[in-house]
Amino acid sequence: MPPHLLQEVHPPVASQQRCPLGCGATLGPAERAHHNCYRQLREAWDQRQEHSRTLVLCLLRRLRKLHRTTNLIRRQLAQLGDFLEDDTLLMSTRQEETEATPENSNGAEVWRGQRQSGI
Repeated sequence: MPPHLLQEVHPPVASQQRCPLGCGATLGPAERAHHNCYRQLREAWDQRQEHSRTLVLCLLRRLRKLHRTTNLIRRQLAQLGDFLEDDTLLMSTRQEETEATPENSNGAEVWRGQRQSGI
């Protein structure tokens, strides 16, 4: 008996079949007409890509903020280093001036400087 006659005499018990494209979906007759597993896979992939893009943009914003903050701290540390260097030069100049006090002075400035450093 030809196969098409067998199907007419003995219709399939279950009208649902697996997707012929290999995605594994079980489809009924109505679903089979509109099923496109490649479209569904593409939509799922697009959703994952969009989610990944959102995460990357968020991380990029945070990285830029961290970079700006790091540069600000670096500039402030450089300014602090310059200030301390200038302060050290100023203090060494004052100490040299104090040590070179003329002999006719009564030493009050030297005594005052020693009292302040001893505090």
